Amino acid sequence: MELLHAAQVGLLTLSSVVTLVAGVAETATDEAVVAMAPQDSARAMGQGRDWDWDREQARIDEARRLTRDWPEKQRRQIQRMSELHGSPAGVTDHVVIWRDVEPFALITIERKSVRHHFPIKHEDFMAHAVHYDIEPDRVDELTAFDGSVYVDRTGGLLAAKCDTQAHNLLALNLGHDVLSGSRSAKEAQKEFARIIAMEKRGMSHDYLEELQFDPGSPDSAPDPGESMDLDQFDLDDEEDREQRDRRSDRDSDRDRDR
Repeated sequence: MELLHAAQVGLLTLSSVVTLVAGVAETATDEAVVAMAPQDSARAMGQGRDWDWDREQARIDEARRLTRDWPEKQRRQIQRMSELHGSPAGVTDHVVIWRDVEPFALITIERKSVRHHFPIKHEDFMAHAVHYDIEPDRVDELTAFDGSVYVDRTGGLLAAKCDTQAHNLLALNLGHDVLSGSRSAKEAQKEFARIIAMEKRGMSHDYLEELQFDPGSPDSAPDPGESMDLDQFDLDDEEDREQRDRRSDRDSDRDRDR
């Protein structure tokens, strides 16, 4: 079977990633699946996964072929994520995807990157998402903090998009601080910049190492919203009749123009 293609996959939204993952996971073959490096398989085996070593090596070779013309930064992170998290769910011409690799619900690496100047100039191409119970009244503050930290409220996901897993962990941890109300957007921005400055000087920080909060449950985090009673609307009242009449007039005008 040929490599699966994602039509016009550019800057992926969380919902499109979920859709793409579902399709890849259901129909991917060896050609479409990238595998982890054997020397680091023990780490992922701790998650209870079974490994066929010959098949893993074949997948590694195939992964290199499928992404050999990708930018160097992306190829390096594909290798790193494979070492840390094992085989991706799939790879297309545009994106490599992992799912359900604790503590993350989704990891994606895109061939195309996006320029981002906060807190310093870099390229965004890798996203990490976790299950999260979204508080809608804090989402505006989250957006003010960092445009590359975003939510899928319906799917119950909080995601960060940057260039390394450490930086996404930092963004997720500070995003949690903002959503939980323990930091304002401005405070989170300042702390982000401070920790990056520490990293540049060879120092580390807990926010770069691992999540400082417990992700939500895939069963409880999604928020499907509430259905509305469509019968409550009187579609025959005068205002609605006027709207229908205007629409009918526009349709008639178009017919005459033809």
